[in-house]
Amino acid sequence: MKKALWFLGGLLAASILVNILTLGLLFIHPAHGGFHAKLDDRGHRGINAVDEAHRQVLIGAFAESGTGVIGRFKIEAADQVLLDDGETVLNVLDRQIEKEPGRPGSFVSIPIDPKKIPQLGDKLFKQFKDLGDDIEAWDRLVDTPKGQVAFRFIHSLKLDTTIVLRPPTSELGDPKWIPLAKPATGIQGGA
Repeated sequence: MKKALWFLGGLLAASILVNILTLGLLFIHPAHGGFHAKLDDRGHRGINAVDEAHRQVLIGAFAESGTGVIGRFKIEAADQVLLDDGETVLNVLDRQIEKEPGRPGSFVSIPIDPKKIPQLGDKLFKQFKDLGDDIEAWDRLVDTPKGQVAFRFIHSLKLDTTIVLRPPTSELGDPKWIPLAKPATGIQGGA
């Protein structure tokens, strides 16, 4: 009987500890300016919204499907909101960067070894050209927490998408997370 009570007491203590840790993680969520877990960098897809009001509409639409916001950060001229699927980014670009060539409504970001970016960029450019696509390509130094890093942008007019070849986040440094100004429409928990 004593062993059973000790066993039940141990289970209760473990359950309480797990609940405390879970609640603690909720309070140090990135959107609240707390701890930021390293995300597995498999690249991401995104939508460039024309302004914050349009981005809020998109956030509300994603919220209807149960997708929330992890947090908001800025890298150079792109004010980014990362959704909790870990792979979707909703950008609002400043006016300077919008004037660059090939600024469609969507993009795909692919992390790759920085030494391989020029070769893969050239290969993709050629493959799209061989398909009869109108292509724009350009390199740009992007300011990151670890300094300036070369990105290659390839815009396919037929896809109406820009492919961004960039180093993995481990080589870019942690972005500065920005507290969300207000809870987004439809988002639970104020994230």
